[in-house]
Amino acid sequence: MTKEAFYGAYLPELERIFQELMDQAADLRREQEQEQTADRSPVEHYKGRIKSADSMLAKLKRRGLPPTMEAALTKNHDAVGIRIICNFTRDVYEVAQRFKEQNSVAEEKDYIQNPKENGYRSYHMIVRFPCGIGGVQEILAEVQIRTIAMDCWASLEHQLKYKKHVTNQALIGHELKRCANELASADVMMQTIQELIEDEREAGETA
Repeated sequence: MTKEAFYGAYLPELERIFQELMDQAADLRREQEQEQTADRSPVEHYKGRIKSADSMLAKLKRRGLPPTMEAALTKNHDAVGIRIICNFTRDVYEVAQRFKEQNSVAEEKDYIQNPKENGYRSYHMIVRFPCGIGGVQEILAEVQIRTIAMDCWASLEHQLKYKKHVTNQALIGHELKRCANELASADVMMQTIQELIEDEREAGETA
């Protein structure tokens, strides 16, 4: 099924919300790059999507919800999603704060400070957008913000999770979690190195 057939009159609204979030990410990257004192942007790259009809129908089925557009928009929060990849953990929180200043936030989940059981780390934010078409008053969209290391792990874990005929799931899960913890430690070390470089540069400028 196509997005047009499933979302119907709401698809233009989803496209508007998607573009607004992508524009916010682009503006944040552009503003930082234009600052004379900035030598990098907190946004490494970003991507987004409007969830396909097939993916949404599969999710509704998994959650025991009716396979309707109304359920997709009122019972789910990720018909529209954007993912922002940052260099350092500190950048994740800087970007999150900027998005909170520009949007109405319905929910936040900090999976960096409180990782999921499998080791997954990311910062999730659900933002509200007014709609007013039919019986849908607002549409929720998901913003995920994570470091390069977190994104690498999540991408690989997603691929491995859906491999069929894997007999030793417990061992694989254990190893994936161990990798997640090691990458988190690497994020801390890289942040420390970056801060040492910044401190040294600032000391040189004031000398």
